[in-house]
Amino acid sequence: MTIAWGPLNIAYDDPYPLEIGNLCLNLSRSPQEWAVEYHYTQDRYVTESSKATSRIRVVSAQTNPEVTIIPATADRSVVARPTQTIQIPAGESTTLYISTPLWIRAKINDQTTLFDLPVEILSDCWFGQTTRKGELCYANPTQARMYLERLPVRPERVVTPANIRNEGDDVLTLDRLSLPLPHLSIYKVDDSYWTQQIVITRTAKLDLARLELEPAPPQQHSTAELITGPRKQMDDTMVERVLGLFF
Repeated sequence: MTIAWGPLNIAYDDPYPLEIGNLCLNLSRSPQEWAVEYHYTQDRYVTESSKATSRIRVVSAQTNPEVTIIPATADRSVVARPTQTIQIPAGESTTLYISTPLWIRAKINDQTTLFDLPVEILSDCWFGQTTRKGELCYANPTQARMYLERLPVRPERVVTPANIRNEGDDVLTLDRLSLPLPHLSIYKVDDSYWTQQIVITRTAKLDLARLELEPAPPQQHSTAELITGPRKQMDDTMVERVLGLFF
C-alpha cells in the first residue's frame, strides 16, 4: 500500500486504513475522540492475532479533521548484526548498506502525537561494555549488502549507508554495529527511503572510534527529497557516549 504522507482530512466515522510492513492500522475520529486500532500480521511474541490487537484513544473537547502522517526512524539506536562476520584489514574501508524498519508517526494540532509505531516489532537488546555502561537498543539482523544493484526496494524500510574505516594496524572484526537512527533524517528516493551516510573511523589508537554524520543525502542520491528530520539532535555528550558503543 502506498501511504499518502503529509496532511490528511479524516471525516467522522470514516476510518482511514493503513497497511505497511507487518503493521495494519485503522484511524478514525468522532467529535471528541481519535481512535487507533492496530495489530501486526507477523508478531513473533503473540501466536493469536486477536491478542495482538491494540488500541489508542486520544480525547479532546473537539477534534480537528486534519492529521499529519510521516515516516520516522527508530526511537532508539538499532544494533545491526551481519548474518556473517565481516573483517576489514588494516588501512581498508568499506560501505555497508543496512536497512531497518520504518516507524510511522501521526500528529494532530501540529504538536500532539497520535501514534508512533514501528512497521515491524524488533526485540530489545543491551549494547555496552557492562550492564551499567551502555544503552537499551533494538536488535536487527542484516545482510549488510555492499552493492547498490543488489538492494531490494522495500518501502517499509529505510537504508543507512555506513562507511567503516579501519585506521588501526590489525584486522577489524565487525560482528555488530550500533546505528544512531534517532539522530538521522529520512530522504525519499523513488519508492525507497534512505538516511544520510554515517562514517565510522576506527582510529590508530584502536580503542577509539570517530563518528561523522553526513549533512546531506548519500552521494548516489544527491537529488533525494527530505521527508523527515532527526528525532533528536546529537550533541557533544551524545557523540562521546555513542563512540564507545559502535563495535
